[in-house]
Amino acid sequence: MIEEKCCECCKRGDVWRLQLRQCEHFVCIACYWIKERGKARIKCPSARCKTRIHENDIDAILDAENHDLNEFMQLEHREWLLHEHRKQIILYAFGGNAVQCPLCKSMYGEYIGCNYVQCVNIRCRQKFCWSCGHPIDSFQHFTGI
Repeated sequence: MIEEKCCECCKRGDVWRLQLRQCEHFVCIACYWIKERGKARIKCPSARCKTRIHENDIDAILDAENHDLNEFMQLEHREWLLHEHRKQIILYAFGGNAVQCPLCKSMYGEYIGCNYVQCVNIRCRQKFCWSCGHPIDSFQHFTGI
């Protein structure tokens, strides 16, 4: 627990805090939780700060190995949030034009002119349609598109 400073949102002195890497603001865990779904780039919760939060800070706040965080959020929920956040980062990098493999959830960007995708994950190799995201068994699927 960091006692010297507190975030602007929470003035209590008995909360667990961390210092963000980019802007060096201190934020309490309660103020840091990701409340908006679908946001890949998250800003510092400090009112006057426009800095984007570093990906490593998000990894640290949702870290499965940090059992002190269990007081604030269950491990399963943190793991789910981290998975969802990483998925949004990938979608952001693809400019929103990405789909997931329906079996292993690997991300794929759009291939111009071809909707046939075979997952490159060696343990998966699922064939699916980029347009609808459904698994396919044959090219017959594309006769109706």
